[in-house]
This record gives sequence, structure tokens and C-alpha cells, in this order.
Amino acid sequence: MWTTDQITRMRTDRPVYRDTVQNNEIAWIRTGEDTGGEYSLPYSDSSPGYGVFPHFHTWRNTGDARVRFIVEVRPAYPEFEKWLAVLQNMSSDGMTHPDGRPKNPYHGALIMVGSDIHLAGRDRLMMPVFHLLARRARRKGMDRELEERYWHQR
Repeated sequence: MWTTDQITRMRTDRPVYRDTVQNNEIAWIRTGEDTGGEYSLPYSDSSPGYGVFPHFHTWRNTGDARVRFIVEVRPAYPEFEKWLAVLQNMSSDGMTHPDGRPKNPYHGALIMVGSDIHLAGRDRLMMPVFHLLARRARRKGMDRELEERYWHQR
């Protein structure tokens, strides 16, 4: 476990990706590049009511206070790091629904497929459709457009 001071030092000079619609921010305090691909550590500061759309790792802040936490992702997955940051930044431009899902299905497919997100339950039957949409979006150059606009690499 880290203290608040240690986490603050770890976050220093790291890009912060903000979802201004849901009042959430994410900072990668350790990326796969930092750890040689062994792991990554996203830090999240989430407002009451914030949650992620249903997939295998769904959660929601049901309390009345902000929740701050670190997740250890093993092994690190650079595409997950990139697409999560892209999604956070898209929300500030009004490109997502209030629950954080992209309004454009091509964008949603790129993020889901690119970050290796898997839907749960019966929704998983839609994954082949998302793979098809992601391929079409890449052919149209939509992946490069999103990366150029919303992915701020160091």
C-alpha cells in the first residue's frame, strides 16, 4: 500500500486524462513502458455515481464521496493504456453518452477491440460485430484521428 504522499509523488509530471462529464480522472502512474511490460498502474479519482459501462470488470462509485484507487494491470497492455486515455478525453468534447459510452459506434468498437475489453453475459454475442466495426473504422482512418486528437504521449 502507498500513502497519499507517495501517490502524489508518483503522479508528478504524469499526464492526467479527464472525463469532465462524469467528473473522473485517470493518470498512469506506471506504464508498461516504465516497467518493461510487466505491469501498469492507473490511478483513478472518481466522483459519486461514476462507473464504467458493463463488461467483465464493471464497477460504480455508489457512495457520497470521491473514490481514489490504483489498479494493477498485469501484464501491461499499451493499447489499453492508450484507448482508456482516449475515451476519457473524448468525453470532454461531448463525444460520449452520460454513462461514458462513445456516441459513435465506430469509436466504441475501436476502443473495445483496441483495449481488449470483453462484454459480459449475452452482450458478449455482439463482440464479432464490434470487431467488424473496428476494422471498418481503421480502414477509414478513424483510429489515427482519435489518437492524434486525444492521445497525449510523453
